Order: sequence, then structure tokens, then C-alpha cells
Amino acid sequence: MEIKNAVIADKKVIVQQIIVDIQGKSEIAAKQQKAASEKKAILAVQAVEIGQEKAEATEALQAAQPALAAANFALTQIQQKDITEIKALANPPEAVKQCITVAFCYYKNDSNLDWANVKLKMLGDMQLLQNLKTYEINKAKTDQANRCKNMLRAI
Repeated sequence: MEIKNAVIADKKVIVQQIIVDIQGKSEIAAKQQKAASEKKAILAVQAVEIGQEKAEATEALQAAQPALAAANFALTQIQQKDITEIKALANPPEAVKQCITVAFCYYKNDSNLDWANVKLKMLGDMQLLQNLKTYEINKAKTDQANRCKNMLRAI
């Protein structure tokens, strides 16, 4: 009987250790479950925000499409002699300077908007017309777009 009691006592100790281990792991699992639930709630809110921002971006893109199409068409109308004529002007009209400066912001991404710098880097580019025609506007950086939008609002 003593042997059986000793075996039972040993097994009781092992079972108690297993119970303590299970309780510890249950507490960890409960904490992880709580954290996962909190993250799930945060992600649900973010998903709604992302959906709203996507809808706004899609709307803005659709609104910009006619302007982009008009700009692309206008670009097809520019000839090399037009650029040569602008280069020959000692002091082009302000509207021409502003237009070239906005294009400069996108094309060159240079923060120095002084007309002398713009004229040198834009109008000094021998492949300017071809480069503008092949420029991929969708690769413009956000800061470029914002800077150009601000310039266009000021015009």
C-alpha cells in the first residue's frame, strides 16, 4: 500500500505541475487573445479609414483625368520652335515663367525656383520636348505634387 501511495503522491505532484503549467499558458493565451482582439478592432477602424481615403483618391483621380488629358493634348501641340522662341525671350511673360516653373517642379524636382535656375535647367535641356512627352507623371513624388498644386493655386 505504501508503494501505491508513493506512486499516487508522485503522480499527484506531476498533475499539479501540469495544472500550474496549463494555468500559466492559459493566462498567456488570454493576454494574447485580448491583444489580438484589440489589434483586430484597430485594424477594422483602419480598414474603414483606408476605404474612405481610397474613395476620396479615386474621386480626385477621376476629377483630374480631364485636366491630364488636356495637358497631354496641349503637350502634343508644342513644337521645338516654340521652345526656341521662349529661349530667345530675355524676359518672358509671367504666365510663361509660371507654367515652365510648374513643369520644372515635376520634371526636375529641384527646390530652387529662381527663374535663372529654372531657365538654365529646363530650357537648357536639348531634349526637353521629347523628355516632357515621355515623362511619367504618375512617378512624381507627393512633395512635388503638393508644391506644384500650391504654385497653381497662387497663379
